Amino acid sequence: MASCAASPPRRPVFFLHVSSAGGSSLCALAQSQPCARVPSCGVRGTDDGLNKNCNLQCAHPWDWRQHCTAPACAPPAKPCRPPYKPGCAGLSRYVRRRNLSFVASETLLAHGLCPEFAYVAVVRDPVARLQSQLERMSATPNHRLHAMMARPRVFNASETTSLMGTAAVDNYLTRLLLGPSAFFLPLRGINASHALAASRVLARFAAVIPLEDLGGAGARLLQQKVGWRGCPRRTNAHSGAAGGAN
Repeated sequence: MASCAASPPRRPVFFLHVSSAGGSSLCALAQSQPCARVPSCGVRGTDDGLNKNCNLQCAHPWDWRQHCTAPACAPPAKPCRPPYKPGCAGLSRYVRRRNLSFVASETLLAHGLCPEFAYVAVVRDPVARLQSQLERMSATPNHRLHAMMARPRVFNASETTSLMGTAAVDNYLTRLLLGPSAFFLPLRGINASHALAASRVLARFAAVIPLEDLGGAGARLLQQKVGWRGCPRRTNAHSGAAGGAN
């Protein structure tokens, strides 16, 4: 068997983690790959010690809050982490310095797609995704949904409220793909032109997998496009009422 040093280099994988759509499963598969170099961050499980979602969160070059300006957001009290060099150059430098093969982020693509990375996403029926996310993140999901739908914008300077704000209930994937210009639009601010632009971004991904195909055609696509072995196993690393895949 060839050593890791002798293996041909591949572009590192950037996983756009759409909340409540396969993040734990993709992270576990990434960690299981031969010669995998996955950042140690996110939520650790108590059963197997694995990082459950691999999200860079505050450890990546892009703090999403700096893009959320008034009237959508008040400025954050303090930055998430000391600032990194922004954009694709910043992320590439971050990955090279740590010799990573995989990174994941559960927030918007702040600077579009970077050519140094192979992008992967798992997508899910939007209503089922929202239901899972609401039930996981709120003790009163119906009340939370109606409260968000009653306001033109709900964005606060924290990771949780970025996930459960206006974007979550109004064309979440489109907003993630198009970055700050679309992500922070008010409720019902997304139109057909945004959907078309988002589809063009998604077409440049190495692999886009429906959640229901994760264990079949999805595994074959990941092998073909990014060289991964094995089959993702549907898991849910989060406790809560939903019990849906994450």
